Amino acid sequence: MDPVTHTLAALTAAEILAPSPFEPWAAAAAVGAALAPDADFVARRFGHVGLLKFHHTLTHSLVGVAALAAAWAGVLSLVSRLPWLWLAGFAFAGAATHVGLDLILHNNGLMLWWPLSRRMVRGGLVIGLNPQTSSARCGERRLGVCLVCQGHSLLFNRVFFLLLATVAVAAAAWPYRRPVCAVGAAALLAYVGFAAWRKGRARRLAAAALGPDARVFPASFGSGRWLAVAPRDGGFATAAVDLGRRTVAPAAAHAPAPAALAASTAGRDAVAAFRANAIFPFAELGPGGRELWWRDLSYAFTPAVQLHTLKISFDDAGRVAGEEFRERW
Repeated sequence: MDPVTHTLAALTAAEILAPSPFEPWAAAAAVGAALAPDADFVARRFGHVGLLKFHHTLTHSLVGVAALAAAWAGVLSLVSRLPWLWLAGFAFAGAATHVGLDLILHNNGLMLWWPLSRRMVRGGLVIGLNPQTSSARCGERRLGVCLVCQGHSLLFNRVFFLLLATVAVAAAAWPYRRPVCAVGAAALLAYVGFAAWRKGRARRLAAAALGPDARVFPASFGSGRWLAVAPRDGGFATAAVDLGRRTVAPAAAHAPAPAALAASTAGRDAVAAFRANAIFPFAELGPGGRELWWRDLSYAFTPAVQLHTLKISFDDAGRVAGEEFRERW
């Protein structure tokens, strides 16, 4: 999730928990620790393999966020002369808001239990990566492009608006800021619960139409439309689930690339990292047969745009000529 929403969530948590005399330091501890896990964003500077291997992994694990929170609390303790343990409590609370928001946003999830397990823990209740707010220039790996992309997503993020309203009302009604923030936090939890309930309804509809192995992922900025993905005939089928109408659209079939071609790329670092990261890693031929596209079908919202896709190109002799991963093509 974007840094603005993470900041608002951390401020809300700090206002609920902090004794009044120390609120500024509590807020600083919570906000700093809430932003720290996204330090792994620097992995983009090391190309697509670095991004796939490290983004949402170590710094988003419980051990990682605890270490970051503890370190940030230590820095603030030196500056403020307040007890490290007191500041660490608020830093941990801020870091917890980061992990919670990312779990509901990102289909691919977080490596929450590292180093005990590298399994990704997934939620996927609120749409994140999508064709409407993701920039087609993400392959440039420039900070300005990333900031514009994340800023654009704020306009559609209901979690952001809920937290923004909470912080704004708390600031306007300062003597009552703590109960206002508590009400805002309860409203956010209720929204998450509502989205989880709607996801359950979408899963049941998808299972009836596509089979019991169907899984669903958010496909709109509300909770009314979901993307269903299910295995079918050696490949996969995807379909849009509309909860308002209680319908599942006709399924679109995804034919796999020749097994030998997909297997010939399986040993590449980028492919191994992609397959470890994706929910439904799927290899298909690009137009003209000169490219192999490794896609995650949990992001297959539209055939016009490829999201979370690793493209491998071949020369005339059939050798790999290049590879590139982008969150949006």
